[in-house]
Amino acid sequence: MDTTTLVEGLAEATAVRPHGQGLRAEVQPGWDVFGIPHGGYLMGIAARGALVASELPDVMSITTHFTRKAVFGPMELEAVELGRSRRFTTMAVHGRQDGELVTTSMVLLADREAFDGPRWTNRDGNAAPDDQLTPPAGQPGYEATPAVAHRLGLRLMRADVGFWDGAPTGAGLIRGLVDPPSGEAADQVLAIVAADVTPPALWNALGPTGWVPTVELSAQLRARPAPGPLWVVARTTDVGEGFTDEEAEVYDSTGRLVLHSNQHARYSQPGG
Repeated sequence: MDTTTLVEGLAEATAVRPHGQGLRAEVQPGWDVFGIPHGGYLMGIAARGALVASELPDVMSITTHFTRKAVFGPMELEAVELGRSRRFTTMAVHGRQDGELVTTSMVLLADREAFDGPRWTNRDGNAAPDDQLTPPAGQPGYEATPAVAHRLGLRLMRADVGFWDGAPTGAGLIRGLVDPPSGEAADQVLAIVAADVTPPALWNALGPTGWVPTVELSAQLRARPAPGPLWVVARTTDVGEGFTDEEAEVYDSTGRLVLHSNQHARYSQPGG
């Protein structure tokens, strides 16, 4: 791959522009997992399409089904408004490549400034200190990591990476910091992609083997992120019958929860 042509910033990598009667995005190399476009990145494109089509500022929730393997290149987006109330708009966004449906998303949109209310939490969203984190993905010793992790500057908790050396903790927990080397400010689309960027949390329970393609990914967005890095906490609690769950929490630099996601994925051992 010619890395000199890679799009470094997520805003440009998920850009959606008018095309004919619809919208078009470009699925970019460098936002992939060993050659396969990253699921969270594809969801980010769908979210961007819904924002453009609705002319609203905020995604409140999004659910994406991955119907075919995406490839690098143009993606045509069809955004269909399904309903609109005083505060919310619901849209379906269908992504196609070469006429084939690749992703289909249901998106709830609004303007967060129209809402207010009390705040309470029992979550600790503070990021780990630097000395408890690995160097960023792509740095010496950490080159063999997905390209999307390089683009996001992913650093993992050292306590959670025993699976790399054949010593998973058994906890099904992986935590990490997302801080793009491009210097791009955190926004809701970055939070969506960040929720899916850590290695599969089940690797810290069963070891780093097996195929874990996403079937469905849902995210509920809770706030606009403050500037600065994002802290991601990913957990798997159940594996069986060829499937696994994973939930992720994304916190901004103030420790506030900005996104909670749930993922339904296939899981099979090599040869399975």
